[in-house]
Formats: sequence, structure tokens, C-alpha cells
Amino acid sequence: MATIVLQRRVNESALAWVFRRVRDAADEDEDTYATKGMRVARAHDPHMMLAMEKLASLATTLADLRSGRVRRDTATPFSLRVEPQEAQHLHQAYITADSGRPEPIFGYLYAAVAEWAGVIIR
Repeated sequence: MATIVLQRRVNESALAWVFRRVRDAADEDEDTYATKGMRVARAHDPHMMLAMEKLASLATTLADLRSGRVRRDTATPFSLRVEPQEAQHLHQAYITADSGRPEPIFGYLYAAVAEWAGVIIR
């Protein structure tokens, strides 16, 4: 069994790049980009799946570092205890793609992660 290795490091700038690319593609209404993302998600590409898993984990880790104790305190209002939207989207997109039922609403996210992982080009 071959080990999957990502070409780039998973860090905060990678996470920011992915969500900037999602925003830009959505603003420009690049439907073909979302279609590419859906195609890669349906194919269950191992590089995209690994990248999405690591980016989702990083988003959760960063949220914990920024507001860990506050998020875990039961006296904190619910709105401050939930995971940031980026982490929620990455986790849900990963779960749906991993289960073999990728959601079209995550098409731009699948495409951006796949582009970042070097699976597709713009």
C-alpha cells in the first residue's frame, strides 16, 4: 500500500488560501470550477481527501488555540462555543465526500481543496 504525501504543507496560510479561492470562485460564479470539484469528490481522490481531512483538523485546532478554555466553559453562550464556520464546512464536506455522497453545495470547497492539493488546475 502506497503512502499518500501532500505536495504542500498544511498550515494557516493554506487554510486561508482555500477559503479565499472558494470566495473568489463563488463571486465569479465559476460553475465549471464547482463541477470539477464535484467530479474529484465523486472519484474520492485520495490526495483531495487527505488534504480536506488535514485542513479540517487544522481549522479545529486553530479554533481551540484561539478560544479553547472559553469554548469549553459551560457558562459561555452557545454562539461562542460552536466551531467556526470554516471548520464546520470542511468537516461536513469531508464526511459527505468520504461517504460517497458529495453535496453540490460544497462544490467550490471540493475544487479549492483539490486545486490546493494539486489534483486539478484552474
